[in-house]
Amino acid sequence: MRKYAIPGIVAILVLLVVAFTATPQYRALRLLSYIQPNRSLAARLLFPGRPVYTFAVEPPSENGSNAEGLIVSPSPSGTPVKAGVVLLPGTFPDAPRDPEVLALAKGLVEDGVAVYVPGIRSMFDADITDSTLEQSEQAVKWFAQSRYVRSGKVSVVGICAGASMAVLTAENTLSKPFVKIVVADDPYASLFDVLMATATGYGPDQQGFVQPFQMNPWTRWEVAHSAAYMIDDEKSRNTFLQVLGGEPSQGDPFLGLRAAAPPAGLSPSAMAWWRLFADSSASDFESYYVALPAAVQERLGAISPETNIGQVSVPVYVIAPTRDTAYPQQEVVRLQQGSPRWMDVIMTPAIDHVVPQIDSLGDFWALLKFAIKVVNAITH
Repeated sequence: MRKYAIPGIVAILVLLVVAFTATPQYRALRLLSYIQPNRSLAARLLFPGRPVYTFAVEPPSENGSNAEGLIVSPSPSGTPVKAGVVLLPGTFPDAPRDPEVLALAKGLVEDGVAVYVPGIRSMFDADITDSTLEQSEQAVKWFAQSRYVRSGKVSVVGICAGASMAVLTAENTLSKPFVKIVVADDPYASLFDVLMATATGYGPDQQGFVQPFQMNPWTRWEVAHSAAYMIDDEKSRNTFLQVLGGEPSQGDPFLGLRAAAPPAGLSPSAMAWWRLFADSSASDFESYYVALPAAVQERLGAISPETNIGQVSVPVYVIAPTRDTAYPQQEVVRLQQGSPRWMDVIMTPAIDHVVPQIDSLGDFWALLKFAIKVVNAITH
């Protein structure tokens, strides 16, 4: 009997491994392993990955607003599969060809779904405006009706600013009929809050009290850069952008705006934006905000998920870090309070901004259980 012992043990181990790879825990861990800037050797060995196939697509768009996007599919011929995901990864310079974005897309494809990474030009340029929302909605509608998916509805997965766009696609008339679920990794809810934190270093905490908030420099710069594209006068916009300068790695991105008075000849909207970002006083912020032209405030409301969060009628899975450097903690609370029936929220120290990390096994286990729900919702 002894000669059969080792092969028998090996066979049992193989069966256990095969059984584990079919479990929701394995599938969730596999997906989390792809949400990393660089996958470790251990992750690549444990989750080797299946073959994936890519198809460059350029759906019709108004005024050439979309660049070439990418379909990532488990099917070599791009034949329809059971489920689809539109991936809105935030402000990557060329998202459909970015290695980190493609890694996440491949992680989703592991479960047999097709993933569409749209080429949204405004996101390439770090601009989150109403044009970004329109392009996101068009992407959802097009992919849900495309030959790559069977169901006619798709899941929308968004990261950072892309997470807010994902929530908005479930609110708005053009895309809402085509959205099955939303997964939002660290979204903002109110651009009033975000602008306050950007300009002043203060923002609402979980209880809604305004507290010091240290937003990272690149998010502050991206918010101001997006604001510039709400300045309709091109000359004024270019002046604002020139003084704002390029994306900083550290320090205060508004030193140029705060060092000099606004030049003569700026349009009213450019002048209002300049003053808002140049003043760091939290007590004065609201007066600067209401001084923005009414049309600009309306546009800001249109791309704030909080405004129409009551229109959501599909499950929205929200993941947010407890120690965020992008958006104030009140953002997730606003979404949850605005649509308690549809919002499923986890606030956890097991992610750093949008990337999973293991500081505590208990926190990571809670994140894993949440990821299991997300994977099941996407694939069923």
